[in-house]
Amino acid sequence: MKKLLITSALAGSLLVSGSAFAEMKVKGYVETTLGSGETPATSAVTNQGTTIGYETGVTFSGTKDLDNGMSMTTQATLEDASLIDQAMAFTTGATTIFIGDDYHGLDDKQTVPAVANMVEDGNKGLGIKYNNNAATIHGNNGVGIMNKSDMGTVAVMYVPKVGEQNANDSNPAAQKKTGSGLALGFQGSLGVEGLGVNLFRTQKDTDSLDASEITMTGFGAKYTYGSLSVGAQRTTVDDADLSEAFVAGTESEYTSYGATYAVNDALSLGVQYAETSLTGAASDEEVLSYTVGYNLGGQVISVQFTDVENKGTTTGVDGEAVELRIKSSF
Repeated sequence: MKKLLITSALAGSLLVSGSAFAEMKVKGYVETTLGSGETPATSAVTNQGTTIGYETGVTFSGTKDLDNGMSMTTQATLEDASLIDQAMAFTTGATTIFIGDDYHGLDDKQTVPAVANMVEDGNKGLGIKYNNNAATIHGNNGVGIMNKSDMGTVAVMYVPKVGEQNANDSNPAAQKKTGSGLALGFQGSLGVEGLGVNLFRTQKDTDSLDASEITMTGFGAKYTYGSLSVGAQRTTVDDADLSEAFVAGTESEYTSYGATYAVNDALSLGVQYAETSLTGAASDEEVLSYTVGYNLGGQVISVQFTDVENKGTTTGVDGEAVELRIKSSF
């Protein structure tokens, strides 16, 4: 009995000392949408009817100080029952080395302000082609390094297989045999209060092992002054169509402008305009979105109206959608 008590006490002591430098956090959200959209067409537009949808996510993250003076961070997210965004990072001073996916949104940062969803997410079945990061690799499994300063964060990330996003084990046979990718960029304020700047460049092979390479370049800026935020962003993808398939000599360009205004601590208004162009297309896709949001503290209710003209750069293919969105965070 005495031996059991001693063993239990020792185990408890180790547990306490081992967790003294560790911190585990859990955060999540439940999002419900009620919306009605149209199937864009040149005539006789078909209404898709009203639909109720859900999105859920839970993120687990932990930090721990290591014996060598570095700190370690781990994270993983369950989103709609799928494991994503698993990553591990080691930090010393202002420098962090990370391995995983979506630890740093290197080529996924959006500088256009929004009250709720961006136009590419809140279009309720319109199927628009605008995409601020059409050739991103931020969600792929890779390794990278970043350095933070008062000016902002500089980062680089290498992905050995751009077609692999799943949480597979280390068995190469379980992963798609695809080309590699490299992204580098900067995100920060440049030392100016209220300013946000985003610059990135991504090069990646197509999903086969050939030398067909797609290049994406993006830049944007946002400025906040009091209750008003304004921003713009442009992304250019070389040698790819709007479906991100390799097409030599083809260029797609995505441009967006937007503004939000906080009427008070709870009520906000937002507008965003987005344009998509493609080499040889007869028209540019144009999207206009208006949003009203109300923050109840931990729960945001928003109504978003979206209008698209020339969807997918096809002349006269137009449609509209409206969405009520309720997002609860914990």
